[in-house]
Amino acid sequence: MPDETWSWPDTMDATVAAPESHRVLYEDDRTRVLEVVIPPGVREPEHTHARPRTSTKWRTTPTASS
Repeated sequence: MPDETWSWPDTMDATVAAPESHRVLYEDDRTRVLEVVIPPGVREPEHTHARPRTSTKWRTTPTASS
């Protein structure tokens, strides 16, 4: 889904570079919604996102500080 202003190779797109943790829930020509699940202690492969974004975080498991 990279647009014409995206200067990174397509292989750096989050869903290509980190498919274990990034899943497309919805996508059209203006919007992309990703589900991203990164377990504690897991290091993400280097990647980027093609468009400006906002993030919303939900914690589904308690942490040590909860």
